[in-house]
Amino acid sequence: MTGLLLELGNVPSPFGFDSWLTFWLILVISVLNGIIMLFTGYKFLQIIQLSGYKLKGYWQWLKDTKGAYWWRLVALSLLSSAALLMTNVLLEQFLVYKILTYAGLLFYFLFSIIFIINIYSAPQKTPLKYTRRMSRLCTVVAVLVVALTFFIMTASSLYIPFFNFGVVGLTPMLLPLIIVVAYYIMLPIEMLISRSYIVKAKKLIDSYEDLIVVGITGSYG
Repeated sequence: MTGLLLELGNVPSPFGFDSWLTFWLILVISVLNGIIMLFTGYKFLQIIQLSGYKLKGYWQWLKDTKGAYWWRLVALSLLSSAALLMTNVLLEQFLVYKILTYAGLLFYFLFSIIFIINIYSAPQKTPLKYTRRMSRLCTVVAVLVVALTFFIMTASSLYIPFFNFGVVGLTPMLLPLIIVVAYYIMLPIEMLISRSYIVKAKKLIDSYEDLIVVGITGSYG
């Protein structure tokens, strides 16, 4: 098995990578990171939903909590990056160095899983509901994380070889901003979807010829 991996690792790739094995490993790790970051960003997604999908409430929550949850992500990133970097340095002397360095990712995924367990085990008055709108937002977040992870891991592999793929550990601290970017990407689409609901409701109302319209008024306050 080791011989097969080494043989694949020496097959040249036309995309700037040193081998096809490197390309596919980076791609798989990027997809896994996209999935993990969705669970890691649970609290941030929950706050956006509780704020009626208004970023004003999202920013206010970050301000009120003094960025407590973001600092947790920073700690996760620094701890993971340090573990990945140390693993790369310690295993640099081995013959199959490029294969063994992936072992450092186990620390990153382990730390991330512990983080996720702590987030989900905390008492929640109103848990996140995966509505259609939230599912669409999550999909865009995952795609952005996968794209970012693939880009920074590729850049690190080509230009910062001593760090190798340890840069994947930096993605958690960027998650709150990635969610905001995903929000703005989806905003025009969500506005069109909301408009379509209004149009459908109007057509339904207009379909009733004998519909009685009742107006209810009241004083201010």
